[in-house]
Amino acid sequence: MHPLTVVQLLPALSSGGVERSTLEIGAALVAAVATCVGLVLWYQTTYAGNWRGEDWRSAVATVLARSDDAEAVVVAPWWAHDAAEYYGAPARDVSTADSIWVLNWSENGPEMPADVRGPLGFGDHVLVERTQFGWRLTAQLWRRPE
Repeated sequence: MHPLTVVQLLPALSSGGVERSTLEIGAALVAAVATCVGLVLWYQTTYAGNWRGEDWRSAVATVLARSDDAEAVVVAPWWAHDAAEYYGAPARDVSTADSIWVLNWSENGPEMPADVRGPLGFGDHVLVERTQFGWRLTAQLWRRPE
């Protein structure tokens, strides 16, 4: 089954004995084009990245390659865990391990204050390393102070 194109749908606008004005047909065409442009912009990939310019593949590969540096991988916010798990990250929503990789997706910058980290189990940890993987995605290594 193939999706219908706008050209195939235009005859349906005037079928069934209902006359459609040129303005109505034009408005439907503009709406269809605007929808297509919006979807392309939303799902576009940039450079070698994926999902809105965030390079989850490289972020997860980095964390997995350096798995000896940490005992757990936390994804924040949790709703983003599907992207991390898709590329093979053993994602958790909370961890109290002594060293933790955090894949952080944020609209507000890469900082993770203690009040955000606390509920995730590592509020007393200190940031050791942060690497950017796109506009909003960072891989952060956190360790509990000795």
